[in-house]
Amino acid sequence: MNCPVCNFAELSENTTVCPQCHSDLEAIHLTFKIGRKSRQKSVFSVMVSVLAIFFLAFLVVGFINKGDLTKKSAMEMTPEEITSLKADLENLTALNNDLQTSNVNLLSKLADLEKTTARKEQIYVVSKGETLSAIATKIFGTGNKFREIAIDNNLPNPDQLTPGQKLIIKF
Repeated sequence: MNCPVCNFAELSENTTVCPQCHSDLEAIHLTFKIGRKSRQKSVFSVMVSVLAIFFLAFLVVGFINKGDLTKKSAMEMTPEEITSLKADLENLTALNNDLQTSNVNLLSKLADLEKTTARKEQIYVVSKGETLSAIATKIFGTGNKFREIAIDNNLPNPDQLTPGQKLIIKF
């Protein structure tokens, strides 16, 4: 080993002070020991990771092969199994048709319901000095609904109403 400070050669691993520059070498020895241990740990970690990956791959391949073994082709099935599968298919097809019919009926009922709950509209003519809050209080009983009136009428500035302006009020 060489001294890292003055590069003095022929130092033993147990030398704690450099004979030439008198540098303390204990810290350097500890650093080398830590480096060796961490390299050993990192090699161990890599080995464990590789083994874990191989184990997972083995499990996945095992499950895939197991699934393949349980599948039968139509040629390997008995006539009873084929008849049973045909009956299951017919039942599922009938159930699918029933669900599609129910879906169409429900969509129709929903469309009818939306028509009956559509908001009604009224035209309101603004009088001199009125505000949206005052109009909302007059129509809805609360001034808090002024925002809805502004949104329904695309008003860029709800504070600027002009007398005679027509507003759409939706209920």
